[in-house]
Amino acid sequence: MPVRPGPPSWDGTAGAVWAQGGRPRVVFRFEIADGRIVSIEMLADPAQLDRLDLKILDA
Repeated sequence: MPVRPGPPSWDGTAGAVWAQGGRPRVVFRFEIADGRIVSIEMLADPAQLDRLDLKILDA
């Protein structure tokens, strides 16, 4: 089963975020298999970003 690393949480799945001016601009979700990134999902649509429940996780 693939794991998804790193803060923050995007809909309960760990990933990464790029923020500018205190607002998320792009969120990333990584799928890892056999220790390698096999896919990266990115979301940058402002309307969709506003609907996400993003939580910053402790590093």
